[in-house]
Amino acid sequence: MGMKSTAVNLWRHMFRDAVVVTSALAIGALSLSGCGAVASPASPGDHAAPSSADARQFHQIVRELSAPTMEGRGAGTAGLDKARDYLVAQFRAAGLAPAFIHQGEPSYTQPFEIRLPVQAVHQSLVLFRPPPAEPVTPEAGQSFNALGFSEDASFEGGAVFVGYGTVSPEHDYDSYRDVPPNVLRGKVAVAFRYEPQDEHGKSLWADDHAALGRWTDAASLLEKAKWAAQHGAVALLVVNPPLQDRGDLKTTSGSAADERAPIPVMHIRASLFDEMLRIAGHDPATVVPVYQRQANHGTGGVTALGGVVVRGRVELEHPTAMIANVAGVLPGRGDLADEVVVVGAHYDHLGYGEVGSLSEVRAVHPGADDNASGVAALILLAKQVKQWIEYPPILRSPGSRRVQRKLIVVTFTGEERGLLGSSHFMKNLDDLGLSTEQINAMVNFDMVGRMKDDILYVMGTATSDRWRDMLDHAVHAVTLQGHKLTLKTNPESFGGSDHMSFVAREVPALHFFTGSHSDYHRVTDTADKINILGALKVVDMTTTLVWQQMGDHLPFDFVPSSAMTMHATAGGHGAGGAYLGVVPDYASLDGDGGCVLSGVAPGGPAHAAGLRGGDVIIRWDQKPVGNVRGLTRRLRDSRSGDEVVVTVRRDGEVIEIHVTLGQRSS
Repeated sequence: MGMKSTAVNLWRHMFRDAVVVTSALAIGALSLSGCGAVASPASPGDHAAPSSADARQFHQIVRELSAPTMEGRGAGTAGLDKARDYLVAQFRAAGLAPAFIHQGEPSYTQPFEIRLPVQAVHQSLVLFRPPPAEPVTPEAGQSFNALGFSEDASFEGGAVFVGYGTVSPEHDYDSYRDVPPNVLRGKVAVAFRYEPQDEHGKSLWADDHAALGRWTDAASLLEKAKWAAQHGAVALLVVNPPLQDRGDLKTTSGSAADERAPIPVMHIRASLFDEMLRIAGHDPATVVPVYQRQANHGTGGVTALGGVVVRGRVELEHPTAMIANVAGVLPGRGDLADEVVVVGAHYDHLGYGEVGSLSEVRAVHPGADDNASGVAALILLAKQVKQWIEYPPILRSPGSRRVQRKLIVVTFTGEERGLLGSSHFMKNLDDLGLSTEQINAMVNFDMVGRMKDDILYVMGTATSDRWRDMLDHAVHAVTLQGHKLTLKTNPESFGGSDHMSFVAREVPALHFFTGSHSDYHRVTDTADKINILGALKVVDMTTTLVWQQMGDHLPFDFVPSSAMTMHATAGGHGAGGAYLGVVPDYASLDGDGGCVLSGVAPGGPAHAAGLRGGDVIIRWDQKPVGNVRGLTRRLRDSRSGDEVVVTVRRDGEVIEIHVTLGQRSS
């Protein structure tokens, strides 16, 4: 569940309606469509010995996809390729035809190339001490890391401490004020992270209502590197100040920016800075608190660390990898045969935790719930629909099924890196012989394996005015099987999962999710914790919903609303903050080509100003925007009511558009 961390953090209070369905038949054993009787588990972890064929298959798929040999299904791993081949075999066994045309032949796969996070090919750092003392050679990844926006270069020079190393005319603050010329020329600057703060570690410059840990643009490490370079420094080393030292060390891959610094930049641990101070003849326990107090008041100036010479080298690379969506199709019939219903789930995960991990260790992230559970649900749904096509269930669909829409089931890749697979799918519908207009609706499974209290969260019900009636009917069908199920619905498409790529193209889409848990994006998301019976209830209800959708003749139109807005980039300073109203294309999550817009929310500030899908935002008030992350930073530091000049590339032209930012309601 990659770009949907907002949903994971906010799911408890974002759902506004609840459709609760119960049945007297729910007492005692459960009996799902196509499943034998299985006793209800006492707790989410008590799911041993499922007795039905569907339950066994569901559990088997989750176990196999989350096995160590799948390497966490991370982009660029052999495990992801193994998962791809596994799904092709599953689709073939389920009787699905290949959905794509690849190199002129039918194919279950849609390969495409992605850019992986920046990596350090080489990073080294040595502290030289006055002879006869030996040099200090700290270990990369333990004592320091090159940052992902660093310049590639070798460097050597004396160490000079520069406080926060920042300049803020707004606050009459300049770390380099009254510094003689050339003091930093050829030197290695050492600066505190962040910006002036109070005794509690809260920024002195951020908005009065900003939370602890929120900073202004003056805290930007990229800007600090630029200031250091302007004063002649050949490199910048950044260290956490005492009030903010939690022992964290920024990673190379996790610190990419939308442009490169003019000099090498490294993040060093406080212990390494202490060693530098000792070499210079200072007591770190005494000096460091003084340095921070002076920096907070802007009185510290620049201090040469005599006797400390630093040598280092940074070489970064931006590797690529071939990954692939996997999809199968069940053909349509009659006058609806050219229309399509899509059911999707992402099969990639975090690999060894290089991107997005909340665990402290580098290890395989199994991703049993996120999102092996969604893939297993999709496969079982496809098998059930195929069976119903061959033997239409009278109770499920009164009347003839000589007419029905085509069903495409697709497992996306690259979701955890920014909806890359679903975005590629929608941009390349020619690979399926389709146009956007032919897609009637989309249903997305993401994290449906940890149901608690019989609750299923459904997002996106406002994308069509017919979803609620169809959901009610599908839930009623589940009650006839003797189950209790509670749908908690939200009209908006919160949660940055693959349904957003469809909503951005004005396709009605629902997103199913059984709730957050403490194993999210951790190495503890394992198959033994999956609630199989809860997941099978989701499958049963969704199969009925999709079956309705495939045979329904009534119009199913997209309803534009704020549901189109990607929550991750919608707000500024928390709830009620600056609101732009755009749907970014997460294929532009990294890089420096600008932030591509998939769409804009009707009636929002972006729409009112004239921004539109396909625009590429490259500057924000003349500050560069290299990618989605860059736009997110600009929004975060803006306020509702601000008028900003957004520069975009559109059809080969560069256009400046004045936008008055709105306010998102809390």
